[in-house]
Amino acid sequence: MNSLPSHVGVSQDELDEAKSLILDLLGWGVAPEYLVETGLTPAVVFRVFTDLNLRLPDNLELTDDLKSLAYPGIPSAEVAEALN
Repeated sequence: MNSLPSHVGVSQDELDEAKSLILDLLGWGVAPEYLVETGLTPAVVFRVFTDLNLRLPDNLELTDDLKSLAYPGIPSAEVAEALN
């Protein structure tokens, strides 16, 4: 899977580290919504949660732009279909 585009500022290694850290935080009881409230990049939150097949935070606003940022090169309709 492609890393996030460079304008989002996250390399594949950073994305992998984010996945590990988010799993740790969730394991310690941190609510998914708190991650959004504290300012994590929505594209990173969306990408990590969908890659790991986790329930998306209720306060994460899903837009086609967000899906396009999270999965560059894949039309947002295909991302939506893959999530269903």
